[in-house]
Amino acid sequence: MQSAFMPEEGLSFKLNVQYYKCGGLITEPNSGVITSPNFGDGRPYLSNSHCLWMLVAPEGMIVKLYY
Repeated sequence: MQSAFMPEEGLSFKLNVQYYKCGGLITEPNSGVITSPNFGDGRPYLSNSHCLWMLVAPEGMIVKLYY
């Protein structure tokens, strides 16, 4: 996505935005995997990335995170 802002007084800037999908919902009954954006595909990690993961487990079950 590209956007340009041009106010009437002579100042302007151009903004380039790239969206990378990350985050999601994990409901696997026994295991799941959470990775950083671009992990394992040879591309660099994107700084300032914000990913939201939701882990859902049945009542009485335990969620363990190893990192």
